[in-house]
Amino acid sequence: MRYLILIAATLAAGALGAQTYTVTQITNDFAAKNIVSYGTGVTGSFTAPGSSTPDTDDGVVGPVNLNFNFDFFGQSYNQCYISTNGLVSFDPLTSSYPTPAASVPDAAGPNNCIAAAWKDLGRQPLSQNSSAVQYYTDIGTQLGAWEFRVQWTDWPDHGQTAQSAMNTVVVCMYQATGDIEIHFGPLSATYNFCCGIENANGTVGYAGPGGWVVTAGPNMAYRFSPASGQALQITSPATLPAGTEGQAYSYTFQATGGTAPYYWYDASITTTGQLLPAAGAWTRTGTSRPPRRTSSRAPTPLTSP
Repeated sequence: MRYLILIAATLAAGALGAQTYTVTQITNDFAAKNIVSYGTGVTGSFTAPGSSTPDTDDGVVGPVNLNFNFDFFGQSYNQCYISTNGLVSFDPLTSSYPTPAASVPDAAGPNNCIAAAWKDLGRQPLSQNSSAVQYYTDIGTQLGAWEFRVQWTDWPDHGQTAQSAMNTVVVCMYQATGDIEIHFGPLSATYNFCCGIENANGTVGYAGPGGWVVTAGPNMAYRFSPASGQALQITSPATLPAGTEGQAYSYTFQATGGTAPYYWYDASITTTGQLLPAAGAWTRTGTSRPPRRTSSRAPTPLTSP
């Protein structure tokens, strides 16, 4: 048996990590989240999927840079795609998907997405000039970290031009926590749209607190929060390199899942030493914690008894 002193660990992000979410209804704060006066407009950039033909009815735009890494179902993304039909996806959209899925999750596309107000929407040539879709990236108010927002403003139901048919909703993504918030502004008289999130292969999804089809009316707000940090797996190679008991030992672990920077979070590691096998794999399950400080916290040291 060997006791090794770990003085540093560099954890490298991998491809996949399991993640569960807690869904809650929160106080609507649309007035503070509203980006209509300063967001970057993409209304004129919507095109029919797979072409350069302008299309503000059933169009898509992207990739749009988040300007930070955002963890979504254990994967890290720095770009997104926006549909005229109330969707944000982290995968390229091959359709604008005017018809919502019957339920969530649903293996059929779109997957890997946030359904803010998913229904057949889109600006028609005669719609009011106030109709717009915008995004915004800035240092947010939550933990002083990056935040990305997408907003549909006065965005009409398909084929409608009356103000009573307009919908306004903003999606907020917080880098520090992985939280997603959806705040609704004024909605059309027929606001039966779909709201929720879904993973990359359509096997896991979460509807809003009131269910997949929203019927509760305007002035709502929902939050989708990673339930317990961002999951990752720490694994050593089959055979650990040799070490000398009582001397400093540095080792680089590999991690899959989660979003860097990582914080070691394993209650089995103590300051009195971690027993490592003389040979064979050493595997621990840790947690990737989003940065909540100005500097990273070093992993817990492993010391000889």
